[in-house]
Amino acid sequence: SGINAEYGGDDTDVQAADYYKSMDWVQQHMECCGHWGWEEWSAPNLNSSGWATNFTRTSSKAVPDSCCKTVTLDCGMGALTEANKKTPPDTFYTEACYGKVKDHLEFWLTLAGCMALVFMFIQVMAVFLIMSLHKRFKDTEDYQLQKQKPKVV
Repeated sequence: SGINAEYGGDDTDVQAADYYKSMDWVQQHMECCGHWGWEEWSAPNLNSSGWATNFTRTSSKAVPDSCCKTVTLDCGMGALTEANKKTPPDTFYTEACYGKVKDHLEFWLTLAGCMALVFMFIQVMAVFLIMSLHKRFKDTEDYQLQKQKPKVV
């Protein structure tokens, strides 16, 4: 199972096509390779309709082209050789996508949370300001009404 079994799929399988387009997008834009790292592309493919079967890349020891720093057709071919297991080549990304996506989401969710707290603080301050102005206006109005009342003797 794992990423190698899920990536790709039959062209008629809409979910699989969406998955590998998404995975390609993440790998290209987040500059990463694989959920847990580039090494997982060398794992055996347990899904007969997975990426390795469709593109016959298991035998050529490849990573997806979206892992390449400069994406060209078949740029990931031959990347998973025995020599590259210890020191991967500079031609593709080696960092895991999971950590990069997690950090990206944490940053933006933290920023959104901070902005929500600032907005809440501004609204609470606005409520206190309105209450203060209302009290001041009411006190002034009561004073003016008492001043205008005729004195009863």
